[in-house]
Amino acid sequence: MLKALTEHPHIEVFTNSEIENVLGYIGNFEVTLNRKPRYVNAQCTACGKCSEVCPVEVPDEFNLGLAKRKAIYMPYKEAVPNIFSIDEANCTRCGECLKVCEAEAIVLDNKRKNAKFEVGTIVVATGFDPYMPVNEYGFGEHENVITQLQLERLLSKNGPTKGRLVVPSTDKVPKSVVFILCVGSRNPNRPYCSRICCAAALKNAMLIKKQLPETQIFVLYRDIRAFGKGQEVYYGEARELGINFFKFSAEDPPQIREKNENGQLQIFVNDPILGMSVEIPSDLTVLVEAMTPRQDTAKLGSTLGISRSPDGFFREAHPKLRPLDTSTDGIYLAGVAQGPKDITESLIQASGAASRAVIPLSKGKIEVEPIVAVIDEKVCSGCGTCVALCPYSAIKKDERGIARVTEAMCKGCGTCAASCPERAIEIYHFTSEQIGAQALAALGKIPA
Repeated sequence: MLKALTEHPHIEVFTNSEIENVLGYIGNFEVTLNRKPRYVNAQCTACGKCSEVCPVEVPDEFNLGLAKRKAIYMPYKEAVPNIFSIDEANCTRCGECLKVCEAEAIVLDNKRKNAKFEVGTIVVATGFDPYMPVNEYGFGEHENVITQLQLERLLSKNGPTKGRLVVPSTDKVPKSVVFILCVGSRNPNRPYCSRICCAAALKNAMLIKKQLPETQIFVLYRDIRAFGKGQEVYYGEARELGINFFKFSAEDPPQIREKNENGQLQIFVNDPILGMSVEIPSDLTVLVEAMTPRQDTAKLGSTLGISRSPDGFFREAHPKLRPLDTSTDGIYLAGVAQGPKDITESLIQASGAASRAVIPLSKGKIEVEPIVAVIDEKVCSGCGTCVALCPYSAIKKDERGIARVTEAMCKGCGTCAASCPERAIEIYHFTSEQIGAQALAALGKIPA
């Protein structure tokens, strides 16, 4: 799939890059990319000799800190492009990699570059960041308390243990595994449900149970929300496999105590259904973490001129009528950038967003609402108040210092008209005379 994408004649892929600036409007966006140096060029054959001699070892981000990588490394097996990269922050410039690179692909004096291009529409599909439960349930304090994504890497065939589940501190097969759901979500800071957590936990619990039938598995939950197609079947199958479920309340979450004589953590949970407290010894504790907005969401939103919901994800123009659009025409949302969802929902939204983005491109022109601001150039003093206050960046000064409105960007909100000290701005169909007449009519007075 990725190979087909990079080889498509009409698709250009920029990796190791981030958006620096976006100017313009629908049909006429100018995007500036900051292309970070990789320090390894396309001559790289991915032989791996450079990584073998590199003396620097740091935690591997792809394996979520469960393994080490070198300062010159392949991000992951299927990385695009399939060449090595140098970690600028950790490279000591010792030059050992240069000595063994027969392809002469390493260029330590690479510089950052900017790339500019024009596009008609933009689809934002930036994904999410996993919640990091620092100082929660002993995460970071106890080596055997991990997140669900870390468990995914341990269960993966290309993970640090080649798919063999082991206890991190002992490298032995766990006799008991405890899953704790709703870590970081459904609380005052993140009141939303991350939607995929229950199904993912059930899937992983069943994988472990089928791989290690003798291992006892416990799932501690607030509510099982297996809402997707076929996901309720997961829940039934998990119970039939002998996986144990204990409920807890938001006011009384599970407690992790010190290790027992066998080196296991002791987990206490008050189950309101059983009406009793249960003590569970745990070799491996898995925290099923929430989906959170990416750390750069606020910065990217400001660059693109799109807003965010109270939960921090990008906000759609209307949840029912325009669920794929943003408040800025020509910019659309896909996947978890808009809010937590599973793979099926993300694929559906991506297809819809792509279709929405193609419509104005295929038409070759756009239709705008007639309710836009108009400036009386004879009255405008060029003070710039409207330029500073316009929430859609639709007003700019021309070479004479007079404010000009880009109608394709204007939403007719009236902020500029209300703030103009010279009364040089009015809104089409909402002029001062029209608003005055409406006010008089509402008061039962007919203007002479």
